[in-house]
Amino acid sequence: MKTIRLFTLGCALMLCANISAAPITLTSPNGKLKIDISLGKSITYSVSCEDEVVLSDCEIGLDIDHLLLGANPKLKSMKRQTIDQQLKPVVPIKNAIIADRCNALSMKMKGDYTIEWRAYDDGIAYRFVTAKKGKVKLYDEIADMHFPANSTVTMSQTGTFRSNYEEMYQHMSIDDYKSTDRINYLPLYVQTPSGTQMLMSESGLEDYPCLFLKSNDRQGMKAVFPKYPLEVEQQWDRFLISTKDADYIAETDGTRNYPWRFFVISRDARDIVANEMEYKLAVPCVIGDTSWIRPGQVSWDWWNGRQAWGVDFKAGINTPTYQYYIDFAAKNGIPYVVLDEGWYDSSKGDIMNPIAAIDLQHLIDYGQENGVGIVLWTVFNVLDEHLTEACEKYAEMGVKGFKVDFMDRNDQTAVEMAERIAAICALNMLILDYHGFYAPTGMSRT
Repeated sequence: MKTIRLFTLGCALMLCANISAAPITLTSPNGKLKIDISLGKSITYSVSCEDEVVLSDCEIGLDIDHLLLGANPKLKSMKRQTIDQQLKPVVPIKNAIIADRCNALSMKMKGDYTIEWRAYDDGIAYRFVTAKKGKVKLYDEIADMHFPANSTVTMSQTGTFRSNYEEMYQHMSIDDYKSTDRINYLPLYVQTPSGTQMLMSESGLEDYPCLFLKSNDRQGMKAVFPKYPLEVEQQWDRFLISTKDADYIAETDGTRNYPWRFFVISRDARDIVANEMEYKLAVPCVIGDTSWIRPGQVSWDWWNGRQAWGVDFKAGINTPTYQYYIDFAAKNGIPYVVLDEGWYDSSKGDIMNPIAAIDLQHLIDYGQENGVGIVLWTVFNVLDEHLTEACEKYAEMGVKGFKVDFMDRNDQTAVEMAERIAAICALNMLILDYHGFYAPTGMSRT
């Protein structure tokens, strides 16, 4: 009897080992995309588009307080569900109604973390969720991926994390991209030799640095991140530059959702253009009343050098010139005029006081009489330094929003600054135009 019990126990253990070694599969609603997740020495996944493996043996993990979540993973439980809902964007960009339909899988792991997966008809996504006490330090996030040989990658490369996201795009074979080459920021566009298209980006970015990519020298790429800045100094009148970095990338709450990493995947390039994955994965709107949000075209002084023709005044940064632009905007049905750099003394960062040549209240009132709103340019750190008082003052005067410029950063504290400005502007019903800023990560929805 004892021998039989031992034999039965041995068979059960072998069966459990085989089950844990078998890939965990999640398929899209139409069955064309499939994610195979493997738990071995690390967590890896592969993705198939119909009969083609487009991502293979991609490793993921989080280094929290020098403990690697994903090393020798142990699965505690799984939960599957189908998400099928209609999203209605406050500001429709591509569609007034977005179909958010996917199959989802939540894998609760030993070590107080969960990995959430989604398989859509047009792509896949995953993110980490942790449930740890207090504050933690993130030393790294592993996102190591591999593409089919001879895939073509289209990427915008930068030599540094300090970037205004205006670099030229390069096309090259993944086989030729080396770890010694420049890093690139998101989104990344990939075409396999068979013609499958992929677009990688992120969404739900909050309290965390932006993800960059570099070659892993194995027909693929891996994630790299800007470090957490310990000290910054102002350069000229507009940049806050890190002068001392930590050895970690983020300091954050131990219990939180991390950003989604997603791939839009299709055999048809039109699906890449039409996708709204970033919006679907973003944190839902948190501001309540959105009826005041009125996006639209602007008459932009910088574009035409503050010029005016056939007028009886000297054109420039002055009240008559902007009144002229308001007239032009009203005549042509343009809802806004931007007062770009120069309306306040940017060399002093004096955002609270327009220069003497600008009668701002007159321009705001004149614009309102003619159905044209005023948007004010400023620098990120300058607005942040005067955030509450500036937003309250200019909202009360009747300004419609801010164009905020020259962040050129993407570390955790820069992302926090962008979130902080957005929150206070929303509180004061001020719209935002972010410039010199990282690629969209879902903040517009939030």
